[in-house]
Amino acid sequence: MTIRPARTEDWPRIREICCLTGKAGAPIATERWKAFGEFWIGPYEKFYPGFAYVAERDGVVQGYLTGCPDTAEFAQRKLLVLENNPNDAFTVPPEYAAHLHVNLVPEERGKGTGEKLIQAFEADLQKLNIKGIHLFCGPGPLKFYEKCGFRILAKNEFKKDVWVYCLVKDHKLTNS
Repeated sequence: MTIRPARTEDWPRIREICCLTGKAGAPIATERWKAFGEFWIGPYEKFYPGFAYVAERDGVVQGYLTGCPDTAEFAQRKLLVLENNPNDAFTVPPEYAAHLHVNLVPEERGKGTGEKLIQAFEADLQKLNIKGIHLFCGPGPLKFYEKCGFRILAKNEFKKDVWVYCLVKDHKLTNS
C-alpha cells in the first residue's frame, strides 16, 4: 500500500469511492452519484487539493482522505450549501480548526490504511502548527477513529435514531 498526495487524475476515483461508501459505508443510489460526489469532493479538489491523499495498491486507488487546515475558511469558500446538514448542530472549538474525511473501499478496511492516511494529513498539519483536528461521523466508524486517537466531543440525534458524532484530536506539536 502506498500513501501519497492526490494527483489531478485521482479525483474521479476519489469521487467514485465517495459514492461507493456514502451511505454509512455502503453505496448510494447510482442516479445520485454525480451530485453526491461533487458536493462532498468538489470543494476539496477546488480549494484544498494539497490536503488530499490517496491509498494506492497495485496502481489502483483504494481509499482517500480529504481535509483542510482551516474549517472556518473552508466554510466561507465552499460554494455549495447543504440544507439540514447534521453537522450544523455542533460548535467546534477553534483549537480543532482542521477537519478530515476518510473513505476506503470495503476490501481495504481493517488493514491500517485509514490510519496511514490520517498520519499523512497530520504530518502536513504539523508543518503548519495546527493544534487540533475534528470530524463528524455516524456510529459505524467510531471505534476506528478512537483507535486513531480521536475522542467524542459531542453527539446529536439528527433524526430519530440517527446519531452524528463530533470527534476531536489534539495534535501534538514538536519544537523544530
